[in-house]
Amino acid sequence: MKTIPIAIGTNPKLHEACPIFSEAHPDNYRDHANPICISPKLLPSMDSLKHLTSRLAENFLPVAVRNQSFFMNDIPESLRVEHNQEWISSIISGLLSAVVIHAKKTCIRFTARKYGHVVVLEIKESGCISTYAMACGLQDVQTLAEKIGGCLTISLNKEKTTTISFSFPNLPIAA
Repeated sequence: MKTIPIAIGTNPKLHEACPIFSEAHPDNYRDHANPICISPKLLPSMDSLKHLTSRLAENFLPVAVRNQSFFMNDIPESLRVEHNQEWISSIISGLLSAVVIHAKKTCIRFTARKYGHVVVLEIKESGCISTYAMACGLQDVQTLAEKIGGCLTISLNKEKTTTISFSFPNLPIAA
């Protein structure tokens, strides 16, 4: 499977902080006039949460670069999305939209863990200019998450790192 670097930044210090993306260049990515909204139906069929998140993050790259931010995907390759992929894609896209718009000069990091049949996806960043505005931007996403039995939480710690957690059931499809 081909690994796609999804992070770039215009600040050379960002590349020093994340050397695995030093080969990435803005010309390697498509320029999207409006990267805020994407249709999950346009996504190829894929079941790795890491790959899905990387493909969705690519759509937000122009905004991230403009805000001097970059992505780091630490989701294990083995973590799979068993069902509801279109819904989960829409929710992750909404999360990314809210974070990328409000984060400046930061690393936006994706991590995920699986607990039985529940997956917890976390998006962390430490350059948010307005956590309140970010939270307001997530209201519609919260409704979508609840429709699939998921949950969104936002936390802010003392180091001013915002963590958005999206937990969702990931039951295998019955044959």
